[in-house]
Amino acid sequence: MGILLFITGVVCAEQAPLDIHQTVEKEITVRKKIQQQEDQWAKQKQAFKNRYETLESQVKALKEEKIRFSDQLSLRRQKVVKMEQTIMESIQVKENLQSTLEDIVCQLDQFVETDLPFLKVERSNRISTLKKCLIDPDIRLAEKTRRTLEALQVELDYGRRLEVTEEIISIDGEKVAADVLRVGRLSLFCRTGDGSKTGWYVPSAESWQLLPDKYDTIILEAMEMASQRRPVDMINLPLGRLEVQ
Repeated sequence: MGILLFITGVVCAEQAPLDIHQTVEKEITVRKKIQQQEDQWAKQKQAFKNRYETLESQVKALKEEKIRFSDQLSLRRQKVVKMEQTIMESIQVKENLQSTLEDIVCQLDQFVETDLPFLKVERSNRISTLKKCLIDPDIRLAEKTRRTLEALQVELDYGRRLEVTEEIISIDGEKVAADVLRVGRLSLFCRTGDGSKTGWYVPSAESWQLLPDKYDTIILEAMEMASQRRPVDMINLPLGRLEVQ
């Protein structure tokens, strides 16, 4: 019995290194797999970290862009508000300007009616055309303003010039063709073509009245100067109140 046990013990002693070797190999294999997994996890971890950092950077950039867009949007909203205010003010200005232009033309019309009676047809037609212009919705306000100022300028220029025109007037109860001398807006004088009648317009009476013969030559010379048929010279025109004898 003792011998058998010894033999058995020898056999076990001979098998132990093999088992140890196999065990070691298994552990090595397991450790290799574990190491491979750890390496793989480390790579994944680094990839996730890199991805996280990239996303974090993108989020930061998006936040900054959001702030920038928010500021731009705020500025644009402010500009929109200002534009709306400007539009409202522009509309109000246009309405006020339209009303002002209409008032100006109305006053101009009344002025022409009460002014010295020269170029009545021309001046009345100009104002009539201007009134139609002001109520025409297809004409821009700038053009309406230009035409109104132009009409005012024309009327202003009338007061600065000597001018002779041919008109039909009523003098001494008779309608006659006569040359009419306009001295600015100070006075109007008339002389028939044959020189038989010379007169002036009396605003207080709203009529033409004959002048004494002594004024005939003076009026004729003034008309020739105004028509550039005679050199300009000093001349005494009866612009004030006259005593007709």
